[in-house]
Amino acid sequence: MAATGFFLMEVSQRVVFKEANNWPVTEGVIANKMEPYGNHPGSVYYEYDVNGLTYGNSVVYLMGGYNGPYDYVKAHEVGDIVQVHYDPNNPNNSFLEMRLNEFPLYGGIVSAALAIILAIAAIRSKRKNKSS
Repeated sequence: MAATGFFLMEVSQRVVFKEANNWPVTEGVIANKMEPYGNHPGSVYYEYDVNGLTYGNSVVYLMGGYNGPYDYVKAHEVGDIVQVHYDPNNPNNSFLEMRLNEFPLYGGIVSAALAIILAIAAIRSKRKNKSS
């Protein structure tokens, strides 16, 4: 059951990733930055213009994972020019980098393998009990 859930997450993630791959890109600027501290990976707030309107967002990666935005935040400063991918149907939706989180795929594989091992163990146990 868990393997199916992870598989469905993987499929839906790849559909979103494929759609967003076709989004237009515009230049933006990092307007604010919070340095990482403790367990917080930090954040950046960027602004960008689309059709004469200014938008802002803090979404760094389209998909999660990859140590959150920690590496991105450490590598960028306020005033840096960045490439912003935005949804042409809703320019409020944007991100800076496309990274596909592979956890659902690997999680699905591990869950499927675990389910198979448990099924084999249950069948062997049942056969052993019948022969006793």
